[in-house]
Amino acid sequence: MFHAAERKGDFVLSAAKTNKKDLPLFLISVTILLFCEAFFFRNVLFNDRLIADNLDGRLTMLITEHWHRVVCGKASVADIGMMYPSPNTLGYSDLLLVYGVIHTLLRFAGLDVFLAYKYTIIAVHIFGTFTAYYLLKRVLNCRHFWTLFGVIAFSFSDTYAAHIGHTQLAAISFLPFVTILWVRFFQNFNNRKKRNIYAFSGILSLVLLVYTSWYIACFTALFIMIFGVIYAIELVVYDRKLSSELKGFFGTVRFDILLYIVFGAVLMIPFAVLELPVMKMSGGRPFTQVVPHMPEIIDIIHVPDTNWLMRSFLVPLELWKRDVTGEVVEGFSIVLLFVFVLVKLLMVRYGKKEHDEKENRTLIIYEALWAAVVVSIVSTVRLSSTGLSVWRLFYELIPGISSLRAIARFFLYLSFPMAMVTAVTANKLTTAHSAPDERKEKNSYSLLWGLAFIMLFVSNIDVKGVSSAWTHSSGSNFINSVAPPPEDCKIFYIVDDSEKGKIEVHLDAYEIADQYGIQTINGYTGLIPTGYDGVWECLSQNYRSAVAEWIRIHDLHDVYVYDLTTNTWTKHDDE
Repeated sequence: MFHAAERKGDFVLSAAKTNKKDLPLFLISVTILLFCEAFFFRNVLFNDRLIADNLDGRLTMLITEHWHRVVCGKASVADIGMMYPSPNTLGYSDLLLVYGVIHTLLRFAGLDVFLAYKYTIIAVHIFGTFTAYYLLKRVLNCRHFWTLFGVIAFSFSDTYAAHIGHTQLAAISFLPFVTILWVRFFQNFNNRKKRNIYAFSGILSLVLLVYTSWYIACFTALFIMIFGVIYAIELVVYDRKLSSELKGFFGTVRFDILLYIVFGAVLMIPFAVLELPVMKMSGGRPFTQVVPHMPEIIDIIHVPDTNWLMRSFLVPLELWKRDVTGEVVEGFSIVLLFVFVLVKLLMVRYGKKEHDEKENRTLIIYEALWAAVVVSIVSTVRLSSTGLSVWRLFYELIPGISSLRAIARFFLYLSFPMAMVTAVTANKLTTAHSAPDERKEKNSYSLLWGLAFIMLFVSNIDVKGVSSAWTHSSGSNFINSVAPPPEDCKIFYIVDDSEKGKIEVHLDAYEIADQYGIQTINGYTGLIPTGYDGVWECLSQNYRSAVAEWIRIHDLHDVYVYDLTTNTWTKHDDE
């Protein structure tokens, strides 16, 4: 694992060498990927439409805008201006730090909050597309065809298009960059200077993932754990001494690993200070809340019913009538699944020589990754209405896992390792070997691979495009229609007699608070503070009395109430 393989056509961890003959193919590949980006975002590019909706999408937009306000000196880091005066409210949801950096740059460039966030998500996706290309082509030495196959399978899946509506999940597009850093770490393992550069960069990238999207960070840690266990088992199966591997690793890094640990721990201190009180307050989610968001076996191929290829098959099944939520619609392309299984079966046939030699450590790594994907899928699927699954063991034994609600999102995450492993193993199978008979036999699959590539693209076509349920004009019209609060207004809550849902009402208050730099008692995140239940039910008859009790308990003064229906502000004490 700790040295680069050198045989041509083998699984390699060594980087590809620069070849000027590759320039035309490179330009063609870039053109194809840019076309795919335009097609992927076709329904929101160059028009009024925004990504996601005015509920969860608006929440993540406003949290991201919080970082712009922090940079401008208009807000404190830990408090986002809602559920006042609860502390550490930033820790109630994803922190979205990296989004905030990009978003802030776009805000300084003159874009308003809506457009800045829209193009932040698009920029994150484009970053993931081209870092995935670099990972496969330059770092893992795949040929152009399989590089494109892997990138399209990962970055342009229909599941991604649908669930980008939960915009925090777009952080999955940072995974190729994180992987590049850690693969480079092992490629330069015997060069201390380069190794440490990639080690510290890799640690920083993982920490930034934690500070951006908790789901993606948790799934990354879980997948690494599953892979590590399987890799250790495979070392034993292939008669390699695990103790020797560990001795080789720690014997090389020596005291540097202490620096790695200290570096990572220091970077995580602010996160711990922010999140530990919140975790203590929430105590994790009851498993009964998790079960409806767990996929069943059919959900492995359950893509949105707007999928051009699969809708005629999925709609008659009436899968939405089950006791599950829309979160389970995070299945894989049937084409990707087919090729993922096929290349493994073919590798067993063509890879026997490598197994007998027991020399190709990288082959063992990819076999472990393939198995880790399968184990992860199996572990996520529930076998009964009570949530009987391996995930229940994760929930009970692994710290932090109980905070996750939408477990089916792990499928979206797994599209990355599945796509990467499929691409590199297929690249191995189709790489010419020295024996003419082998080359002829493997070339006989060229038509099959070409058809699979076309079908992969087709299988990911969503007739609606990416998730989009609101517009720039509707968002800006709302906030511009709100009467400015009185000059002495620093704290307020909202009332509404219209037919809006309670989440929308709470977010209206949060957006108003953000617009005018004031605090609101209202708020909506993944968690609510202790004693907030009555305030949360903002459409109930007891809402105002619950707010009055909240004001009394927290000894708040000069509180205003904003009536959304009449667009008026009045003092709370004057009611």
